[in-house]
Amino acid sequence: MKKREKENLEFVRSRFDAAAYEIPVTLSTKAMRKKITEKAQAAPVRRKKRHSMRPYIAAAACLVLVIGAVFAVKGNFFQNTKRIATFQSYDEVQAFAAGLSKPAIPSEMGGGPLQSMIQTVESAGQTASNGQNIYCAYYNAYSDTDRNSVYVFSAEGEDAQLLGKIGGFDDQLDIESLLATENRLIVCLSDPDGVTQIYIYDISDPVSPKKIAVFEQSGNYTNAFLIGNTVYTLSNYLPQKAESIPKSGAQGAAEPVKAENISYFENCRNLNYIVISALDTTNGTAGETKAVLGGMPIVCCMENAMYIAEDGTIYGQDGWVDSQTYSDASRSSTNIVKLELEGTQVRFANMAEVSGILAKDLISDSNLLFADGEYVALITTMCDENGVQKTTLTTLDKNLKQLGQSEAFAPGETPRDAAVLGSTVYVSTDGGNLYVVDLSDKTAPKYAGSAQAMEYSGIFAPVDETHFLVLSDFMSAPEGGDLVTLYDISDPLAPKVADQKQLENIYVSSERMIINREKGYFAIPYYTSDEVQRYYGVLTLEIQNEKIVVSNTFLNDNHDAINANMCCILGDYIYNFAIDTSDTGGAELLISAHKYK
Repeated sequence: MKKREKENLEFVRSRFDAAAYEIPVTLSTKAMRKKITEKAQAAPVRRKKRHSMRPYIAAAACLVLVIGAVFAVKGNFFQNTKRIATFQSYDEVQAFAAGLSKPAIPSEMGGGPLQSMIQTVESAGQTASNGQNIYCAYYNAYSDTDRNSVYVFSAEGEDAQLLGKIGGFDDQLDIESLLATENRLIVCLSDPDGVTQIYIYDISDPVSPKKIAVFEQSGNYTNAFLIGNTVYTLSNYLPQKAESIPKSGAQGAAEPVKAENISYFENCRNLNYIVISALDTTNGTAGETKAVLGGMPIVCCMENAMYIAEDGTIYGQDGWVDSQTYSDASRSSTNIVKLELEGTQVRFANMAEVSGILAKDLISDSNLLFADGEYVALITTMCDENGVQKTTLTTLDKNLKQLGQSEAFAPGETPRDAAVLGSTVYVSTDGGNLYVVDLSDKTAPKYAGSAQAMEYSGIFAPVDETHFLVLSDFMSAPEGGDLVTLYDISDPLAPKVADQKQLENIYVSSERMIINREKGYFAIPYYTSDEVQRYYGVLTLEIQNEKIVVSNTFLNDNHDAINANMCCILGDYIYNFAIDTSDTGGAELLISAHKYK
């Protein structure tokens, strides 16, 4: 399903939600969960690769974590790093590509507004701000023209208002994400034909932005990162023919990526390229584009390096992922490539083979990616000799030499999220448990124990050095209101529940939660309802004396507006964005400003 179709479906679903129809008991959350836990029989389902638009919240920038599935291996320990293989000619590229599987649609994993925990790396999102103004990407299905627009709002507290829109984009394009500096706005788009475009604007005058450059590259957008004045954009290119080479360049003048700038995984199975471009945002000039054949669009980016894993997904002859043969049990290892970043120069560094197959989770949308300049860590699941799925954590140094691996933990459970605080990793699972791995010795990760997390798994939100929250996510929310759990980790290896609170008749968009570190509160879009309708807004959570407190529940100014699931904090104000669903509203994007109290 294309991004715009998802947005249209989400809009229809929101209108349905606003009507607050009564759901039959047989389709209630409780009833459906009961069917699942009792393993009700259903026909096998083949799943398309999905677009992950879920940003996650994690702790201090300490590592790279990649969740994956590893089947039928016992944790083999590889020590070998090797130089990256590149092609010397297009004939070599085409000959190698001829024997690879062709996925039916682009893998859209890894897209969306990832929240980087590295201070010098800014990840793209649906909103961006330069401190004076707020920019929001929005597709208005009800508009006759300029359906794809960037809304420009002033960040003036209660006087916040719409200053204008940046339009002129092809309505066949999807605005994927935004990035902003003091006087530059970067807009990343994709089109149905598998081309990513990057627009750079001078926003010195927010009312009259000036287009500086338009760059394009083959493939569907997956991620963008801003480091200094350089924007790194990644796309996933699935050619229809082995002869096709990814292209990049100025709009309308893209040329094939040089053969020597294309690396490959020797044992890769799939005909797809991860394409990486680097643009100087001050003038729009670009360095030489790089591409990785057989890469997975789950990427870790830090200030001077980027890591890309091999795609271990298996496809049927029709190009679709089959849930029965999702990963290849015959393979016991995968490869990771490191690229060095220096301004617009992207260089292949080295490659490493590690145990296990890193596969994209068909159920969870979480992309658990964390980075540090000194080492890399991977959380993977695997099956032991008895067919029981277990999880391990493996560490590598910054040059991808393997350092150590923990013993297996979480039998029969799948990791849902992870948080890193200091030298301790906390992993929540779909089994409702919290597992602890001690990383004080990077050469010997140590599984340290587990604690009953809560009835519902969820998303991590670090509070301070000794506490973090876990919020129930969409798939695990209990009836009657979402659940929030506060953990005390003053003893890192023995976490305990300090408080737990069910938000009565309140449902939050936990994946859209933002944090004000200075004032110590969390802002989260939410809705509540009465016998008449649903009401949307943004609430704030605080921790007071180890108790969870809902300090504010702000409703949108327009009660006919449903949340667009975008909010931001600037100064003393929380800005929430909503869609006007009134008969005369035209589904326009609105802003509500709420002063934190």
